[in-house]
Amino acid sequence: MNNWLDISIEIKKKDLDKACDISHMVIPHGFQVEDYSDLEQVVLEMTNMNLIDDELKIMDKTICFIHIYILESQNPLEEISFLKKRFSDEGIQNNIKISNICEQDWENEWKKFYHPIEIGKNIVICPSWETYENKYNKIIVTLDPGMAFGTGGHETTRLCIEAFERYIQKGKTKFLDIGTGSGILAITAKKLGATDVCGVDIDQNSIRVAKENSLMNNIKDINFIKGNLVDDVNTIFDVICANIVADVIIEIIPNIYEVLSENGLFISSGIIETRKDNVVEFLKLNGFIPISFLEEKGWVCITSKKISKGELI
Repeated sequence: MNNWLDISIEIKKKDLDKACDISHMVIPHGFQVEDYSDLEQVVLEMTNMNLIDDELKIMDKTICFIHIYILESQNPLEEISFLKKRFSDEGIQNNIKISNICEQDWENEWKKFYHPIEIGKNIVICPSWETYENKYNKIIVTLDPGMAFGTGGHETTRLCIEAFERYIQKGKTKFLDIGTGSGILAITAKKLGATDVCGVDIDQNSIRVAKENSLMNNIKDINFIKGNLVDDVNTIFDVICANIVADVIIEIIPNIYEVLSENGLFISSGIIETRKDNVVEFLKLNGFIPISFLEEKGWVCITSKKISKGELI
């Protein structure tokens, strides 16, 4: 059995929402939150009794903890460095510590909080251990994300799927998902009618999980590749999606241009609202014209069209 490292991040309650959003996008292995700020009120409302231990009562209610889990065999320093920089950029005070946790504890606990999610007009993401009463003939994507990022619960993933409903043309769209994680976006694109679908990720575990999820949805022809856009993808696509973070999106924009068909679309998500203008600027400098923006809770999804070099301003 693998052992996991628990990266514990202490932050102020006022920064919790933004810190969770950053953690969710930076670390693809899931996280857990300790927030005792309203514990006494919640327990009282549920039981009409004072059942809280004295130890919990005296805790500083202005402090919260985010627990991020990665394999013990992985070096956590890069992830911690990235988190610290992103927290610093957002003015979030933090204190990070590392400890061990058994794999089985986390694998079982997070499932308690994952239920069917309706997205856009016609998509439902349903955990493999749950059932969904499909009264309105929606498209069901069955998923077991394991330790790979992508459950459908995060705003950035939902925004991508809403963009897919607008722009994927049934039977006509060749689709690439960069940073495929659990395979949720590649599988959804296929179910919406995309033809040749490919998902790429640098993490071997994500590729394994994505393949398993694809088969769970009776899909056998998605090409999942362990690698990266720069070195391992040379096919031309009509729609490319990258649900990552702004810095990585900016870095790979020139490479995306090269593997996108004429007038093809690039759907970029995982962008914090404060970085929107920065990403738009780089898109315009590298042959893209933004055609639509979807926004939710401080996150932005940008759909851009590739134009010819001669059209660049």
